[in-house]
Formats: sequence, structure tokens, C-alpha cells
Amino acid sequence: MLPDTSSTNHLADSQPPESPWRVWRTLLGLVLPVTVGTGLAMWLHAAYLLPRLGVGNVQRIVDLGRLTGTPFSQNSVVILGNSIMMEGISAPVIERQLSRAKSESATASSVIQHLPAVNVYNCSIGGCGINEQRILLPRLLKAGPRTIVIALQPDQMGYVSDLNIDKAFAYGLGDFATQWPKSWNRDTFSDLANDQYDALVADKVRQLAHFRNAPLNQLNETVRRRTQSILRTRPDDDWRDPHEMVGSLPAKDPRLAQHLDTVRKVKKIQLDSPRGQSREGKKLVEQVLRLVADSPTQLVLLRLPIHPDLRDDYAREWPEYLAWTEELSRKFQAPLLDASDLLDATDFADAVHPNAAGRERLSAALGDFLAAHPPATTTAPPVPAGEHP
Repeated sequence: MLPDTSSTNHLADSQPPESPWRVWRTLLGLVLPVTVGTGLAMWLHAAYLLPRLGVGNVQRIVDLGRLTGTPFSQNSVVILGNSIMMEGISAPVIERQLSRAKSESATASSVIQHLPAVNVYNCSIGGCGINEQRILLPRLLKAGPRTIVIALQPDQMGYVSDLNIDKAFAYGLGDFATQWPKSWNRDTFSDLANDQYDALVADKVRQLAHFRNAPLNQLNETVRRRTQSILRTRPDDDWRDPHEMVGSLPAKDPRLAQHLDTVRKVKKIQLDSPRGQSREGKKLVEQVLRLVADSPTQLVLLRLPIHPDLRDDYAREWPEYLAWTEELSRKFQAPLLDASDLLDATDFADAVHPNAAGRERLSAALGDFLAAHPPATTTAPPVPAGEHP
């Protein structure tokens, strides 16, 4: 015989339904701690970790955004390029040469005599290709430097390198997109992948979330510098002498031979591949130089030094490169310094980067060149309060 469950069913049916407030309270008890915990973690990440640890090897990009958030002094010179310029240009050496030219009143031009002291900023960034310069130049130009020196090299004629996604988020975090011309849109950056463009214009929450691994990135960067004997640790926001390399690879060191071979392989991709042979880079370089030429800032061009062991590798493209850079100089009325064969093999730390001796020679040559090619005008509007020193 089955048990009589009628009384049990009657009790169950007679119980009042559970209160909606009790259901919501249960859900809040489950969701609220997770939400608060996530929000607290994001706040700690944004307000404590990132300001102290940075975002790893792209922190210099974020710092450049901060630097260009206030105007430069009216007689500032900005150096813009990749790691070759980071290693090869010393701001104090350029200032020394400019000061020396100004003091030599017997030979200095009247324009130089009336210029105030020059402040030089080496704003170069490792791996900063022409596609990155397009991203950062509107913000940099709005800060109002007197002169911008842009480096050129043969590889820029060809294949345009992709934008690293960490760099894209760093440029976004540095607020570079906020200063783009209003006419710029997705079509302006048709060469970028969707995720790269989206990172540039993403909201701050997404940009900060991308760098959730910042502590690990910073640890990896610190280890990289400490385990390589020719690298020094320097602040990411060093705009004076941002070089890392403090030694040179000996001429017979296998690592130098390996680096030379790597540069040759990259050259083949940049210039000899189907995309490279299309010379897509030329068009983008002209677009970038036009940004400067259409501003009050003086544009100066620099042909980067090339290691003697690599010069023969560019023999086929060299006439084209010379003609192209001379055309750019004429088109944009930009003085052009040819430093392509300025340095000897002993002036290089590796296959492409100048060492201390090379940095001195290149910086001195650039300082003398700037002294000989002052901007066309010496007058400038007053600089607002809060300018860079």
C-alpha cells in the first residue's frame, strides 16, 4: 500500500510563494561581491599598479602622450624616429653644438643670434615606423615644437609594417587619437587591421583592461635589460639620452654576424616582397610629412646611418632612395642631412644602432646642421602657462 501523501501535498500547496524581494536579495548576494571585487581590482590596477609599474615595454608611448599634453617651449626641437634614433641621438650634444654656433658671432647668422636657447627632446620610440608617426604626430604638433627632425631609411619605401596590438592600446592610452583631425576616420587607417584600429580608439576601461598583465610585462622587461650586458636601465620618459646600449659587439662576435643577417632578411621583406615592390611606404611617408609641412613647425629630414657591412645590400635600391629623399626635401621645403655614410663600423654597437662614439658623431652633425638651417621665422606667439621647461 502506498503512503498517504495528501496531507504533505496539502501543506506544500498551502505555503505562500517566495517573496520576490527574497529572490533579488539572494541574487544580489551572489552577484554583488563579484561585481565589487572586479571593480576594486580594476581600480587598484588603474590607480595603483599602472602608475607605478607602467605597461611594460610600451610605457614610453604612454609617457610621450603625457609629455605632449602641455605645450613645448617656443624654441624646442623634437627628434622622431625608431630605436636607431633613440640610440644615436643625444639631446645635450645637439644643444651644445647649437649653443656653440650661437656664440661664434663672427660666423653665426643673424637668425641664430636672435634665437633663444634651444631645448631638444628625443621622442623616438623603439620600432616606431611611419605608420606610428602618423598616429602620434597630430598630438605632438599641437604641442608646438619649433622643429621636428624625422629620420628616413630605405626600408620605408616598401612594405609598411603592422602595428603591434600592445602599441595600439598604448597609443590609445596616451590619448593620441583625441587630437586627430576631425576628418580622420576608419578609412584614414585602411592599412591597419580592425583590432589595431579599435585599440587606438577604445574607451579607457578597455585600454586599461588590456594591460592587466602589466606587472608581468614589466618583470620581463627588467629581466631582459639585466641579462644583456650591453644594455642599461633607463627611465621610459627619458627625452634627453634615451639610449639603452652601453657597449658594442666585437667585429668577430657571432652575434654581430647574426644581427647583420637578420637585417638583410628584413630588408628583403620590406623592399623585395610583392608588397615591398609596390612601394606602398612612399605614399604613407608623404602623408606623414605633409602633416608637418602644413603646420607652423619646421620639418628637417635625416638619412639614417647605415652600417658599412650593409651598404652593398642596398646598392640596387640606393639611387631610388637618394632620388626619393631629395624629392621629399624639395616638395616639403625640408632641409635634408645625409648621414648614411657618416659612421664607421667602430661607431656601431651592433648592425644598426650607433654606440657612444657614433652617438656623439651623429648628434654633433645634426646639431651643426640645425644651426646652419634655422627656421624661416624667429617669432612665435607666447607659450601658455604649463609649457615644458
